Amino acid sequence: MAFGLPPKFSTEITFGEISNQIVLKAIQETFTRLDWKLQTSTSVFANGATGFSMSSWGESINIEIKETYLIITSKCSSSQFLDYGKNKKNVNQFKETFLEVLEFTEEIPETSPEVELETSTNVKMEEEIQVQEETDWREGSREKDRGIMDFLIPNKEIFGTPSLIIANVLIFILMVFSGVDIMSPDTQSLLDWGANFRPVTTQGEVWRILTSCFLHIGLFHLAMNMYALLYIGALLEPILGSTRFLLAYIFAGIAGSVASIWWNELTVSAGASGAIFGMYGVFMALLMSNIIPKAERKSLLASIGIFVGYNLLNGMQGGIDNAAHIGGLISGFIIGIILVPALKKKENEDLQRGTMIGSSFLILALSIGMYMTIKPGDLVEYDKEIQKFVRLEQEALSVYNLSPDASDQTYLNRINSVGIPKWKECLKIVDKIDQMDLPEVLKRKNEILRKYVLIRIEVYELMIKIIETGDLSYREQMEQKNLELEQLLKDLETTQ
Repeated sequence: MAFGLPPKFSTEITFGEISNQIVLKAIQETFTRLDWKLQTSTSVFANGATGFSMSSWGESINIEIKETYLIITSKCSSSQFLDYGKNKKNVNQFKETFLEVLEFTEEIPETSPEVELETSTNVKMEEEIQVQEETDWREGSREKDRGIMDFLIPNKEIFGTPSLIIANVLIFILMVFSGVDIMSPDTQSLLDWGANFRPVTTQGEVWRILTSCFLHIGLFHLAMNMYALLYIGALLEPILGSTRFLLAYIFAGIAGSVASIWWNELTVSAGASGAIFGMYGVFMALLMSNIIPKAERKSLLASIGIFVGYNLLNGMQGGIDNAAHIGGLISGFIIGIILVPALKKKENEDLQRGTMIGSSFLILALSIGMYMTIKPGDLVEYDKEIQKFVRLEQEALSVYNLSPDASDQTYLNRINSVGIPKWKECLKIVDKIDQMDLPEVLKRKNEILRKYVLIRIEVYELMIKIIETGDLSYREQMEQKNLELEQLLKDLETTQ
């Protein structure tokens, strides 16, 4: 499963039995103390934006008001794809200030009237894996009737499956204890723990290709993947043996991760599903041989086929890293084909060793070859330039921060010395970004930014004409330009 952009961070703030009016006043006062702008508020919802500083780039702040608690979310602007911990910092600042304000409610000023809001669409977290249960099947000899605990506790005969489950669960527990959200980890937390992301992985942090296979995006994601791993492990490990099972899992996971960053330009990827699909690929290869009894082959093939088909089709809806699934599945199938001869002749130790080394080497070589074809692009440089753009934009918009009582000359000076020059610097950044190697979605956003800057300059020029000539006919043109600006901002938010 992959994370959608822009990044965000959410948490709950419990305040107990307090009147709604006091809560609304506390929210307003919190925004005031933090020097943030509260744009709208109702009895159930409020939203606004942070101010601009070196540690904050004007993130959106949304608050859901419940009976005894708030849900606060800080979300980056659409032009960002990394937040460097800013969203979490915003949420923590709000929480600390809000709780402090509640202790001194008598100091809170009156709130402004409520404003109607359009409800925003919640981002759905999609399921990555849904396992199809079939008849319990074990190795053809059936010398031992294994129970579920044999696949949850490492032992001499079944070591790989329980070890992998324990490793994944333990890492998830450590993430949660470190402060990562148990249900919906934010993008930055996943990156901090080693998630896979092309701009970062290809810039020297290659180890993310492996570490991302042991991270999960919430408890439900972990549970589904571990269920799938337990199911395929119970089928496959008794046939392969623990060593071959573990090697196949690791190398299929690597192949899946490489396929993910080869295909996805802006996807933060985490999860064991690439490796798990690899094990299903191995099993599909074995089902095409006579290693598994013919009487059981048909039902097992149907079970595996349904699982693979369902998840690949489900992954086409978006929000799921299908590239990792397909990469893991194909690499696992190749491994399985190579291992078949050795599984038929278990007494031949040289064949056992050769097929195990050969399959591992082949998948690793293919993964390296695919990795070498990946173009890192200029995403890191793009993010730096967008940061500069946002800073310049805030300076250019400072014209609107002048006092209504300021003289016409003051407005003219600010527009000519700060406003228009800063917009022209923004235009240079847009031109620089235009020369970068970027995904199509960012190129489209950059074209919108160009139109946005040019219209901003036109608006300032119209303001100059109104001040210098006193001709109010220019005001109608300026209002039309402002409407165009609003539409461009909407286009920037929705462009995908």
